[in-house]
Amino acid sequence: METQRSRNAPPNEERGFDWGQFEKLFDDLFPNAIPGMKGDSISRIGQFVRGIMDRSVAPNQSAPSSSRADREARSGLFQADVSETLKFVKIRVPIPEYVDPRKLQLFVNGMTFKIEGPLGNMQTFPLPAAVGLKSMQAEYRDQALYIKLHKKNGPGYKELFVRYP
Repeated sequence: METQRSRNAPPNEERGFDWGQFEKLFDDLFPNAIPGMKGDSISRIGQFVRGIMDRSVAPNQSAPSSSRADREARSGLFQADVSETLKFVKIRVPIPEYVDPRKLQLFVNGMTFKIEGPLGNMQTFPLPAAVGLKSMQAEYRDQALYIKLHKKNGPGYKELFVRYP
């Protein structure tokens, strides 16, 4: 049975999506559903979903990436700016206001950087060069994480000698 309002309303594309109603509905249904959340904002769930939706349909994402890690990095909550200098790989990760940075864990494994939330949700970013695992720095300031990783010394290859009879 259709109501008078829904019969006269234009299709969703013409009238736009009512994000305010969506945010209120999901805040009421799932008040603590998103890991790393802080504060008491009425629309924190809606902001989270809107942020993910906006990033997933961004116009600057024209060609699909062949790398799984690249796709995960682009489609997740965090967007990392990765750069490299002669001796370092530097990463800047803006943290949305509604995410508590103290609840995030950071991991590095030579060629990959990973951010993990308290409920096990994670996002990985490929690194442009191999990095050492002994000298790393991470700092939170100005609503962003700043990570500085030392590159590995040498070409990354170790010579393997062949034994002949």
